[in-house]
Amino acid sequence: MPGVDGCQFARRVRARTDLRGLYLVALTGRPQDSDTLGSAQPGFDRHLAKPVRLAHLTAVLASARAQKPLVSR
Repeated sequence: MPGVDGCQFARRVRARTDLRGLYLVALTGRPQDSDTLGSAQPGFDRHLAKPVRLAHLTAVLASARAQKPLVSR
């Protein structure tokens, strides 16, 4: 994303009350445990390491939808 990294984006989303219900997934090429813990701090709900199988991503998003309602506008 030009001008902002994923962690900055997550912090901005979490700071907005109208977007707090969004389920944020960090998708990274760095699967180390320290990276997973680092992605939780700015507000990501899940951390997935690339390459991600479509079936796995679909299952994660389906689970998220069951846990958090969609943001109403």
